[in-house]
Amino acid sequence: MTHIVLIGDIVASRRIRRRDAFQETLKTHLRAISRASKKRLASPYTLTIGDEFQAVYHKAGGILDDILALKAALHPHEARFAISCGEITTRINPRQALEMDGPAFHAARAQIDTLRKTGNWIGFTGVLPAQTPLPGALVDILSTELDRWMPARIHILRRLLEETPVATIAQGIGISQSAVYRNIREGRLASWQTIIRETETLLAASLKSRHSRPRPRPRP
Repeated sequence: MTHIVLIGDIVASRRIRRRDAFQETLKTHLRAISRASKKRLASPYTLTIGDEFQAVYHKAGGILDDILALKAALHPHEARFAISCGEITTRINPRQALEMDGPAFHAARAQIDTLRKTGNWIGFTGVLPAQTPLPGALVDILSTELDRWMPARIHILRRLLEETPVATIAQGIGISQSAVYRNIREGRLASWQTIIRETETLLAASLKSRHSRPRPRPRP
């Protein structure tokens, strides 16, 4: 069955001091994301080998918001994310993202290896129509800009994606409304909103089209 597989990997994790404490913090963040996103997750965020983690989605909407949430929560540590849309040939494990396999996992794993080589931190595979330039543009912008942001700007973007009023955003993070507007302007957050929502729309369409494809009949 077709799902979206996300594999995440902490950058330079072996150089993190008190790695055991960091892993406990990472587990806490993964559990929080899983609780907040349980309606779109088929299998929750799970720490796997070392400082890698993975999850399985059955809905596309909100997946990039979840990545932004993790990005902000893990600051100043960095992570790379591979998103793959494809088949999972084993039974879905609803308790942990373990003991599953299929082309979607293989593709996500290959994408993580590619990201390690290129230095980008997000990549798509088997996801979006090849004729659209949006994935490449998104990856380029994310790779060159987002690592320069402080968590507050990421938080503002996430709240904007939820259509939260500016006054409420400002109050929530303890800054002035003018500071929020400055972040929106300097970070080009309106464009980010469009990119993220359009990408998730294309991702949802890809997932739907794969679900609707007729399965080949076995030969007699």
